Amino acid sequence: MNRAVTALLAAVLLAGGGAGCAAGGATDAKASAAPSPADTGFTAADCKQLLELNFQADAAIDVSDEPRCSSLTHDEYSKLVTEMLLGHKHEILADLADKAIYDDAWDGLDAEDQSYTCGLLREEGSETVGTILDALAHDQSIDAKAMAKYFFMEKC
Repeated sequence: MNRAVTALLAAVLLAGGGAGCAAGGATDAKASAAPSPADTGFTAADCKQLLELNFQADAAIDVSDEPRCSSLTHDEYSKLVTEMLLGHKHEILADLADKAIYDDAWDGLDAEDQSYTCGLLREEGSETVGTILDALAHDQSIDAKAMAKYFFMEKC
């Protein structure tokens, strides 16, 4: 999953809230104009559920304007995003560590081998190439199928 994008989105959202406060205590316009949860029928739990669903689907998008979240202030929404991400911090860190390993492996190939790998991925698919890589891998702790998929999606 591309959880790094989700983490980046959260950082941007959180930074936006802090900048408004530091710039002279301006209040969040959404806080005063937002409908109350009673008006929308949705609660913070509904918004958090939507954030979880998007995280699981690897859909790193801002959902603050969605009906389930629109009644929340910026601070309330940012808190939910933070809670959701903290709940997945081990997954996020593991994903980033895996990608660092994959990037090192990719960077260890010369341009010709990278081109050949991309051609093979296009012809055979990441599942087949992953199986081949798995058979050739010296380190069995590496998920070769995930690495092949990463190469195909991010490098080719």
